[in-house]
Amino acid sequence: MTGLEFRPRAAAVGAVYGLLLLAAAACAGRQASSATTPSAPASVQAELESAEGAGAAALPRAAKGTFTALRVCPLYQSKREKTNPGSLSTSVDARYAIRESQKGKDGAWFRVQTDAAASPLRWVSAECGVSDANEHPEDDVCRLPGHQDANVLALSWQPAFCASHQEKTECEKATPERYDATHFTLHGLWPNQSACGRDYGYCGGVHTQPRDFCSYPEVTLTPETRKRLAQVMPSVAYGTCLERHEWWKHGTCWAGDPDAYFSEALRIAQLINESPVVTEVLRAAIGKSIEASALQGAIDAAFGSNASKKFELDCTDGHELVEVRVSLPANIQPDEPMSTLLQRSQNAPPGCTGRIKILTYGN
Repeated sequence: MTGLEFRPRAAAVGAVYGLLLLAAAACAGRQASSATTPSAPASVQAELESAEGAGAAALPRAAKGTFTALRVCPLYQSKREKTNPGSLSTSVDARYAIRESQKGKDGAWFRVQTDAAASPLRWVSAECGVSDANEHPEDDVCRLPGHQDANVLALSWQPAFCASHQEKTECEKATPERYDATHFTLHGLWPNQSACGRDYGYCGGVHTQPRDFCSYPEVTLTPETRKRLAQVMPSVAYGTCLERHEWWKHGTCWAGDPDAYFSEALRIAQLINESPVVTEVLRAAIGKSIEASALQGAIDAAFGSNASKKFELDCTDGHELVEVRVSLPANIQPDEPMSTLLQRSQNAPPGCTGRIKILTYGN
């Protein structure tokens, strides 16, 4: 009796022991895999984790179409965390442009464009309405708006730019009295995605750069925004269409409309142009030269300790300051001060050093 009982128990113990060994091996395999697999960018990580947790078969995919709400449903910034800044909801019969779709155990979801000031791209459950969504898997994360993990504000020193672009109308007609003779001009606000390198761009209806900037489709802006932009981006005032290139290549990845995109770029540019960095230090050096370290010290004094590490000074081979590129965080809050923006930013690449020239028109 005891012998008969012992054999099944021994077999059961052996089986359990074998299963434990298999489980340990699988766990070790997963740990080894996770140790060698690069992590996803921060802006996509939440949805990656959401997909894993829900047992989803795929990541969010680019999609086009219209979602029509049939009832009131929350519009989530993150469907996993159920975050909803502004407590937004769909309106019955309202139509929303679809940007992405995702399916998993928690159902099907669409990421739609809203008019929210903060996080305009929101997730809504497919059960909330009907859609004519058309997935286009040929587009990857490098073409999806709102997936940046950082931003860069590029500001030009226009006299140095014009020294090598004299054929442009805004350069032909430049004068020392014009705004851009004593202030930085706006080159662009560039959403970046580290996984894409230089390929994150063209997230809208245009996917290639035409031969001429004015061959892009026009950009719809309010008269007020266009007027402000014409001062800080001389190309707008003289019809050479830089704003079209900046919108279609970079702005479409911002996850907002052109007015919101350019307004935010103008706001941050103004914070720099109205700071002592420009009004005192840089302006005093126009037509002369200045130590890069003196300019960096002025940046730290204006915006906080180590702020200059977020500024890349770009110079020509002749040591002429031609552009400043400012590292910014992925999510820029409305009216956020420059100091806190820079605190949340990555360090910029090292720029020019030593004595640098600050050109004026005519020299």
